[in-house]
Amino acid sequence: QSQTTTTTTTRTSVPNFLRDNKEILSICGLSFACAMGHGILAPTIPSFATSELHLSGAQIGSILSAFAAARLCVNTPAGYFADKFGRKKLLWFGPMVTTMANMGTVTSASYEQLLGARFLAGVGSSIYTTGASVSLSDIAKTEHKGMMNGGNAMNMHQGAALAGAAIGPGLISAMYAFGGENIRTPFLFATALSGSLSAVALYAAPETKHLSSPPPTMRSEKNPHLLQPGGSMTMDASLTLNKDAMEKRKSPSVSADSRQLGMLVKRSDFWSVCFLNSALFFAGAGGRGAVLPILAISHGMDAQNLGMLFSAMATTSLIGLVPSSKLIAAYGARNIIAPTTILSSLAVMAIAGSSTEPGFAAACVSWAAASSIMGAAPMTFVAEIAPRKASGTALSIYRNSGDVGLLLGPILSGLAVDFFGSEVALAMNASVLVSAALAFHVSKKSREKMKKKETLENVKKKERTTTTTTT
Repeated sequence: QSQTTTTTTTRTSVPNFLRDNKEILSICGLSFACAMGHGILAPTIPSFATSELHLSGAQIGSILSAFAAARLCVNTPAGYFADKFGRKKLLWFGPMVTTMANMGTVTSASYEQLLGARFLAGVGSSIYTTGASVSLSDIAKTEHKGMMNGGNAMNMHQGAALAGAAIGPGLISAMYAFGGENIRTPFLFATALSGSLSAVALYAAPETKHLSSPPPTMRSEKNPHLLQPGGSMTMDASLTLNKDAMEKRKSPSVSADSRQLGMLVKRSDFWSVCFLNSALFFAGAGGRGAVLPILAISHGMDAQNLGMLFSAMATTSLIGLVPSSKLIAAYGARNIIAPTTILSSLAVMAIAGSSTEPGFAAACVSWAAASSIMGAAPMTFVAEIAPRKASGTALSIYRNSGDVGLLLGPILSGLAVDFFGSEVALAMNASVLVSAALAFHVSKKSREKMKKKETLENVKKKERTTTTTTT
C-alpha cells in the first residue's frame, strides 16, 4: 500500500510541478533554443569570414565585437520597455530581429554587410535576453509557493542556456551532411530556428509583468511586508519597501518608478555586483575565449583535443548548476559570490602556471567548475535587491556591465598576449576577478553594517515612543 501511495504521489507531483512552474519552464525552453542558435553560429562566423570574404584578423575581431556593442546600446532601452509595456513582446520580437540578422548573414557578400548583420543580431539578442531575465526576476519575487525559488529558477535558466550552447556546435557536422558542404548552410538552419522560436514565443511565451505587482497586503502601509518564495522576508526587501513608503509620504509628486530607481542606484552592493559581472565576462571572453586556445596550442593540443577540452568544460559547467542551486538556497546568493570568484581566479592562475598538457586540462576544468558553482548567484542577487517597479532597468544595467566586459576582454587580453605573452594575459584576467570579488565583499559588509545600524535606530525609536506613551 505504501508503494502504491508513493507511485500515486509521484504521478500527481509531476503535473503539479509542470503547472506551477510553467512560466519558468517555457522561458527555459525558449532560452535553450536561442542558445543553440548562437552555438551554431559562434564557430561558423570566423570560418565564413576567412574563407568566403577573405577578411583580416582585425576585421573579424570587429565583427565579433559588433554583437557586444549592439547589446550594450540596446540593454537599457529594452529594460525600460519591459517595465512599461510588458515582457512577452520582447520574448518574441527579439528572435524575429535575430532572424532578420541571420538572413542578412546568409546573403552577406562584403565586410560591411556582415558587420551590419552581426550588429543587428546583437540587437535581437539583447531584446530577448531582457525579456527573459526580467520575467525570471518577476517569478523570483512571487509569493506563489508552488513555484521554484529565485535561485533555482535562475539556475535552471542558466542550465538550459548552457545545454543549448553545448549542443549547437555539435549539430554543425549533421547540418553539412544534410545540406551540403556550403559554409552558409549553418546560417540557414540558424535562421529557421530563430524564426520558429519567434513564432512559438508569440503563441506560448508567458507575460509575467503582473507578478511584479505587489499583493494587496503589501500595498497597505500597516503591513508593508515583502515576502520571498516560501513566505520568508529578507531584511533587504523589507528595508526597500519601508523606505519606499516613507519616500512616498515625503514627496508624493515623484513617481514610484523614479523613487525606486533612485533607491537602487544609491546601493554600493548593486554597483559592485555589476562590476563583478563585467569582470566575469571580461575573463570569459578574454581569458577563456581568446587566450586559452593560444595557450592550448603551445601545449601541443590540436583542434580535436581543444574541442574535447571545451566540451568537458561545458559539461562541468552544466553539472555544477546542481550544487550551485543548493548553495544559493542554503547560504544565500550574496554569500557565495565572492568565494567562488576567488576560486575562479586561482584556477586561472593554475592554468597560467601549468607546464604539462594534463595539468593544463585539469586547471581548465577546475575553472569551469568554480564558475559553475557560482551559477546564477550574481543575477539572483540583483533580482533580490531590485525594487519591483525598476527590476527591468536594474537587470539591463547589470547586463550592460557584462557586455562592457564582453567588449573589452578580447581586445585587452589579445594586446596582453602580443606584448607580454599568454601567461601574463591570464594573470591579468585573474587580477580582474580578484579585484571584483574584493569590491563586492567590501560593499556587502558595508551594507550589512548599515542595515544593523538602521535596525538599532528603529528599536531605540520604538523604545522612546513606548516610554513617552507610558508617561
